[in-house]
Amino acid sequence: MLNHYWLVMNIRERELYDWYISKGFDSKSVVSSLSHLTSQYEKNNETLSWLSGKGFKFKSFSKHPQLINLRISKLEENYAWLSGKGFNEKSVLTYPRLLEFSIENNLEPTYDWFLNKNFNMNIVHKRPYLLSKSTESMEEKFNYLLETGFDRNKLFNDLQLLGRNLDSLKINLEWLLKNGFEKNAILKNPALLCKSIEYNLEPTLNWFLEKGFDERLVKKYPQALASSVDDRLNYNYDWFLEEGFNMKKIGKYPQLMLQSVENNLKPTFNFIIDEMEFPKKSVLNVPKYIYGSLNRMKECFYYLVDDLGFSKELVNRSYILQYADKKLVISNKKFR
Repeated sequence: MLNHYWLVMNIRERELYDWYISKGFDSKSVVSSLSHLTSQYEKNNETLSWLSGKGFKFKSFSKHPQLINLRISKLEENYAWLSGKGFNEKSVLTYPRLLEFSIENNLEPTYDWFLNKNFNMNIVHKRPYLLSKSTESMEEKFNYLLETGFDRNKLFNDLQLLGRNLDSLKINLEWLLKNGFEKNAILKNPALLCKSIEYNLEPTLNWFLEKGFDERLVKKYPQALASSVDDRLNYNYDWFLEEGFNMKKIGKYPQLMLQSVENNLKPTFNFIIDEMEFPKKSVLNVPKYIYGSLNRMKECFYYLVDDLGFSKELVNRSYILQYADKKLVISNKKFR
């Protein structure tokens, strides 16, 4: 296709195309931007040097060749504005296109929109790409999410929803409801509306069902669909399998698939077996035991054993495991 475009280019366009390609720009982006690109190659090289000097990785703007046609003074002005508003260097470097936008017509109005809505600006500063959105589109999406029932405070802390296309938000919500997920559960997990149905939601739901998880419980914990099959779910499942857990019982606890093996599951499992000396067979048969808070479990166990002097054999370990993820009945004053 690109060869066809090259054949129908005039001499000037071919020269432009060849120069930008020689610099490493994405060919499709060059073709679509040809009418806006300039042949001021010396100036373009200076702009490239400026971007490189600021720390921008070429990969971050290789699909935006028009960026190097801007005056360095314009780039410096936008860069200074972003820095002055509190956007740290790292966040700005991830989205160089912000250097193209008009401060007066784009960046400032959108920034003020977040301020006027009382959004957490620390979170906004971590997502500079949101400034590329118009205030009209932000307002429309924000109102839609509120009308749908999403908690205002959750939206203030989950800004990725506002970076999505409104139609895609509606399509995701419709898909989740159509597949039997309870609306209240969805409202507690707004990030699901940002996931791709084709590449995330559908494959992940199918993974849980193929592995024999209770469909009703999977839909009770829809946040599990936000997990990566390759990076998290397969890894967790294989760990449970290797340790010898009753996999039919695991199928009743899809929320276990959300936890980190290294940071949560394995340390908790080892503490219960090695320190509390709970029968391994019992833990393998009751996987919900390792879902509780390890810190609370330790507090309760060490209080009974070390402070009160109970022997491990006399400690009601089942009680500790059962309530490790709930408020302990024992007075909090004893757990300072």
